[in-house]
Amino acid sequence: MIWPRPTCHQHQSVYYKVLHMHIIYETRLPDFDSWSYQVTLVHPSEAVTELRRLNTEQPDRMCFVSQFRSGSVTETTKCHVCLRPTQQPVCNYTDLQTGEPWFCYKPKNLSCDARILHLRAGYQQITAMDQLFQRGVNMKVSIPASGPAGVTVLPKKKDNSEESSNSVGPGPSGYYYQGVWRALDDTTVHQFNTPSAITQCLKGKVVHLYGDSTIRQWFEYFIATVRDLKEFNLHSEKKVGPFMALNYENNIMVTYRVHGPPLHFTKVPTSELRYIANELDNV
Repeated sequence: MIWPRPTCHQHQSVYYKVLHMHIIYETRLPDFDSWSYQVTLVHPSEAVTELRRLNTEQPDRMCFVSQFRSGSVTETTKCHVCLRPTQQPVCNYTDLQTGEPWFCYKPKNLSCDARILHLRAGYQQITAMDQLFQRGVNMKVSIPASGPAGVTVLPKKKDNSEESSNSVGPGPSGYYYQGVWRALDDTTVHQFNTPSAITQCLKGKVVHLYGDSTIRQWFEYFIATVRDLKEFNLHSEKKVGPFMALNYENNIMVTYRVHGPPLHFTKVPTSELRYIANELDNV
């Protein structure tokens, strides 16, 4: 991971890296004399191999359940994209349009149609290897070198520059400086960081936002930033949606809907479980 550090001490990683022979990393950097760089190894290639093994052997490490209810009877069973074979019958909730699979073990005393809630249920027992991929252990934590380590900076070659650059791979397309993206190919980047600029961009538009909490934060940012863009109360679950906001003066409508399962939210009514592909077909 390469962190450019300009004199103002604002920095962000934007650089591509290629691994050679498991020991040497190469990258191309913008030629700024006033910048220094911090080089950090976040994960070696062995970690990628281990992650692939875990995903193959234990694809259901993250646990989900569904709640079923009929009258005063309530049951909860385990659900996932793929369930381990048991003697227990299975409810098949595979989406007919997208083919996206989703299954739950059938409750003992209720039908599959009695499903009312999708819930997260934590993680399976974490092994010693799994712990290496947790935040604060190896994730987002610098890994110090176990032996001699150094960085070699080579001068820019005047000849065969194209051949040399191709051996390293795609270079950076730009960098962040003082909170603004600067493209290295002189592309004009339109800023979207003031209420007036956002309003002008959204004016006369209907914007549909689909996805997880990352894109939901855009919806929340619009509500907090754009004057008179007011959220219409749909009595939806917090953080789940659907949400809708309107600005009549500038003819703006913004909506948000969460993606379908697997969905790592605390509680989602099954009536609000939608796949984005199906939602796009209905726009």
